[in-house]
Amino acid sequence: MSSASAAASGPEEQGPMLKLIVEKGPLSGQSFCFGPGSRVQIGRVVRGNSISIKDAGISSKHVLIQFGPNLDSDTTLNCCQWTITDLASSNGTILNDTQLEPSEPSVLSDGDVVKIGELTSIIVKFDVTGCKGEDNIGKTRRNPRRGAAGCGQRMVELMVIDEDSELGLGFKDKLGDMAGSFFSLKILP
Repeated sequence: MSSASAAASGPEEQGPMLKLIVEKGPLSGQSFCFGPGSRVQIGRVVRGNSISIKDAGISSKHVLIQFGPNLDSDTTLNCCQWTITDLASSNGTILNDTQLEPSEPSVLSDGDVVKIGELTSIIVKFDVTGCKGEDNIGKTRRNPRRGAAGCGQRMVELMVIDEDSELGLGFKDKLGDMAGSFFSLKILP
């Protein structure tokens, strides 16, 4: 790739894949992969979070991990890096036995251990090969009960029965042959 095309694609597209391995806690044994440019938010609730962990000590929006500009402006070797930011959570975030300051990004390194909540421990790994064979690669959740957007939906045209239509009698003409399949009308003496 030429330097011009690399600059055009943006710095967020170049860099290692982030692999988060849940070592302890409710999601123990699961791993999640995210590419450069991803914004990974972890919390207790599903809505608004990339990873939801049901741990009583985790806030609804607990921590943010993202790939962005290098925090150390003196270093020009790496234009971007993965950072972690505590989102002012109730119980805080621990990175390698150090409590993170709320809203202050900290640089992540390969092998770092992130502890959140009462039980959850996450190991950070970087993979330049692309996390091949992983099930959870930055997937967006979709409610399975809703199905795919637009599938199985029908448009139904409604009609207005006004005062002059004699209590709805005569609208069979407007519905055509379909009216008989929806209702039956019985006139009592």
